[in-house]
Amino acid sequence: MVISFSNCAKENGKLHICVDYQKLNAQTKKDPFLLPFLDSIFDSVAGHEMYSFMDGYRGYKQVKMVKEDKEKTIFILEWVAYAYNVMPFGLCNALATFQKVVTRTFKEHLNKFTQVFLDDFSVYGSKMDHIDQLQKCLEEYRQNGTNLNLEKCAFCVNLSVLLGHIVCNDGLLIDPKKITTITTMPVPINVIKI
Repeated sequence: MVISFSNCAKENGKLHICVDYQKLNAQTKKDPFLLPFLDSIFDSVAGHEMYSFMDGYRGYKQVKMVKEDKEKTIFILEWVAYAYNVMPFGLCNALATFQKVVTRTFKEHLNKFTQVFLDDFSVYGSKMDHIDQLQKCLEEYRQNGTNLNLEKCAFCVNLSVLLGHIVCNDGLLIDPKKITTITTMPVPINVIKI
């Protein structure tokens, strides 16, 4: 089977292959595992003394494909067929599968001092307990072979950006970078009655 593909540029300028899996996705039984509600994540994480925020390197591409499903990911490039060994971008169950993996990995710590949303991991709590809690989570990462993108991690900080919002001891704040278009918008000078 020949599957169309295109090169997609990421924010960092690197390219990755995006295979069109529409036909495969149409035949796939959908995984009903839900992503956590952002409100519940923010309610748990905001308002603590100390934080560590970690980003899973290459996200769900750390999940290995089972042998019988590898052939379903085949695509052809310059007369050579390739199949993914890890879960590729574009599969309809990729997000649910990855969230299920990280939820199971950190189930002992979830809602106590850890929250996970796909490849964004948060450890939160008091200054006194934070190093011990962070060490427990890092041990889980190590045991499960999870790689972190150190460029996007922040350890032992009192505030940082999580999923587009600033979390700190004061609670949840708006990220000023997200509202600059509105705050710098000129005041309208013409009023048109409709």
